[in-house]
Amino acid sequence: MRWSGALRQEISARNQKIAALNQSVHELGGGETPSVIFGPDPKGRHGNFHPVSYRNICVNPRWMKRLAKAHPGSRRAFPRSDWRWRELDCANSSDALLMNVFCYQRTLRNISLCSMLGVALGLEPEFGYKPGVPLHSGKVDRTEIDLKLGDLLVEAKLTENDFQIAPLRLIERHSTAGRGNQQTPVSRPPGDHPPD
Repeated sequence: MRWSGALRQEISARNQKIAALNQSVHELGGGETPSVIFGPDPKGRHGNFHPVSYRNICVNPRWMKRLAKAHPGSRRAFPRSDWRWRELDCANSSDALLMNVFCYQRTLRNISLCSMLGVALGLEPEFGYKPGVPLHSGKVDRTEIDLKLGDLLVEAKLTENDFQIAPLRLIERHSTAGRGNQQTPVSRPPGDHPPD
């Protein structure tokens, strides 16, 4: 998918300019299109987060815990010895984007936005939600959902290019699939038909 590569290039270029302009603590990841990896500075700011969102994250222990997850490239790259890259330090992080938006206090006080999302005003976002959905096999799907707001589950993808296509059987393996008050029709790719 060409758009994801173009988006990565745009994010990299813009964030390199922002980092230089703001004199943010940052490094560049490797590769043809380097990721901008931001870090916290001595004044309590972080280049990958809006200042208000970052302050809110830092005073909420559950949100703060999300910041600790190591970046997968931190061992392969050569980050400064005083700073280990974290996943949400990366400008390409869809989780960081969600936290920027939903940890900003006014976001979930906005009547129009909450109405559009179908959620109540003033909810506290839950990041990294693990619903533990039961499977037909009796096991439990331990997939982590990026964000839970009331009954709304949000999975964010920013620059990933492989998230749109998967066999329908992956959804149908859940014991709750097709249950509930509403059933959303699923479009099936050619050749992907339910078993008789």
